[in-house]
Amino acid sequence: GPGTWGQTRARLAGIPQPVVAAVNGQAWGGGCELALACLLRVAAESAHFRFVEVAHGAIPGSGGTQRLPRLVGLSCAARLILSGVQIDAHLAADLGLVDAVLPDEGFLDHVLAWVAPMAAQPRHSLVAAKRALVDGLDLPLAHGLALEQSLFRSVLRSPQTRALHGGHASPKLT
Repeated sequence: GPGTWGQTRARLAGIPQPVVAAVNGQAWGGGCELALACLLRVAAESAHFRFVEVAHGAIPGSGGTQRLPRLVGLSCAARLILSGVQIDAHLAADLGLVDAVLPDEGFLDHVLAWVAPMAAQPRHSLVAAKRALVDGLDLPLAHGLALEQSLFRSVLRSPQTRALHGGHASPKLT
């Protein structure tokens, strides 16, 4: 039911590691909301997006009305949700709904190449950076900066960071 869909998206958004949605085809309604629950989104050239709920007498019920405006702005989100207009991958990228448009041919290989620079980073610092980015958005700036400093100090003291620096304390970066 609707509650389960919302829980699924909340769990996806709450995964500690960065999650990238790779849209190859149609992302309408709940599919679009599923992509929105991911930290990043890439789309195949032939992908298309649409919020169909209003036309069916409902509204997006799994985060679409909250996540979309945070990505693309209120008026753009309102136009997409209220009109139900279909947009292609290139317009989705122009609006900020997706982060990259990749070729249809060999799409999965292109996705893996796109995420490779992130995947090569130390897991503990990826997790901390994602937490600072995502959790910080829900906080006033001063509290977000405090969260960032707390996470920064934590990763600098971590055994993983020490191992990256030959067992020594990591350098002061700020």
